[in-house]
Amino acid sequence: MSENTGLLDLPNELLLVISEDLNDDSLLHLAATCQRVNLLLLPTIFTRFGLELPPPSGVLQSLTIARQNLKLLSVLGITPWITSIEVLDCIFTFTPKKTHGSDLRPLFSSALLAIRSLNSLATRLSHLCHLRFKPYVPLNSTDELSEWLQSVAVFLNSVIQRGDCSITVDCAPEPDYSADPRPFLHFVPEVPRTRATASLPSRTIPSNFSVLSVLQMLVSFFRPIRTLDPQPIDIPDVLESVVPFSMTPDAVESAAPDTQSFERPPITILPTASHPALKVLSIHGSLLFHATFYRWTLHMLNTAPLTTLSLDFIDLSHYDWALTLPALTLSVLTSLKIGQECAIAVPDLTRFLARHTGIRTLDLSFHVAIGSLSPPLAQAILPRLESLCGTPDYLLYFLAGVGGSGYPDLRRVGMTSNDDSAYQQTQFTRLLICVEARQVIPVVELGGKLANCSEVPAHLQ
Repeated sequence: MSENTGLLDLPNELLLVISEDLNDDSLLHLAATCQRVNLLLLPTIFTRFGLELPPPSGVLQSLTIARQNLKLLSVLGITPWITSIEVLDCIFTFTPKKTHGSDLRPLFSSALLAIRSLNSLATRLSHLCHLRFKPYVPLNSTDELSEWLQSVAVFLNSVIQRGDCSITVDCAPEPDYSADPRPFLHFVPEVPRTRATASLPSRTIPSNFSVLSVLQMLVSFFRPIRTLDPQPIDIPDVLESVVPFSMTPDAVESAAPDTQSFERPPITILPTASHPALKVLSIHGSLLFHATFYRWTLHMLNTAPLTTLSLDFIDLSHYDWALTLPALTLSVLTSLKIGQECAIAVPDLTRFLARHTGIRTLDLSFHVAIGSLSPPLAQAILPRLESLCGTPDYLLYFLAGVGGSGYPDLRRVGMTSNDDSAYQQTQFTRLLICVEARQVIPVVELGGKLANCSEVPAHLQ
């Protein structure tokens, strides 16, 4: 054999023999060199990683990519054998036990290579039905954070532009993950304790302080006119840097308040999808509403033709939601689900629904109302509503005040509650009376603990 003969010039039989003695990294590197070697070594790679070979049609029903086989993506990204994946599950989460006290740079490098290969795969596939994505990666610095978020945004943009794929971003936080904790605060590696423990100026308390306090209390009690109106609340300057804002089609700048208590890292600019075609989106976590992704997310929600949106476990305060919901306009939205740990106040939710009258399915199962649900709505704010789910209190809020002719297309009512108290059972009884008084009686379903102590009459099932 000539000295100038390369490894790729060897016959297939000899390459297969050599591949048996290679470690995982060398085998994957060899398989990623060219298409001929890729097709030749793909069965060996799938067998070594414990995966089933794809059928001759090239259609995979499901593929799970986790920490153990992240390197496999470098091969799958250029493999023409796989043309279609029904469910692609990508878990980039590294548990704290496996990362604590160790050098995170190799993990970050492998995750960065994997997300780029994943982007190649998402661009090349002829069909991708559903993507489940959990993008939590431990980071050493803000530079790594910026590079990682850029790669995540590029990958999500590729999937958003497909039009045939629904997305679930499952980013429930890990116990000690603090990469970007709040929507209107940027990533802060460490806050010096000296700034957080500033001493307050001392005051000299007069000797007759208690006597003066009692006299002031008596004067205010016997005052003929008492002011009940609350004092106006000053909006903090931090909100002025967040809303109002402008979005450009090319890039979105993360929102980062300029405060003296925090050291602000360089602003991250995330690319946005030029032609978003996403129709179904589920966000089960707070990451896409954090500072680095906040404006990117709002731009995506406002420009994509979303018909179905699901929100769960988003750790924002109701003040954050009061700023976010008015900035959203989903013109073709027909299905909305708001689940647990979404602190949306009742007035904010009502105003949002009143602007999206095309909603046909509203699911508020296990969503805890913040604010009063009394009195009920006097008019149907969703005239096309066909299915309504939620706690008995929420259902009465929508149905009790509109009469039997409100929501003429309503065909399904789902009562879901984990509160089996006597109060909830009373509300359930009130709701049954309200449903039976409708001109068109919908089907009633029960869920949660309420189903263990209550029963739907046979004529409503």
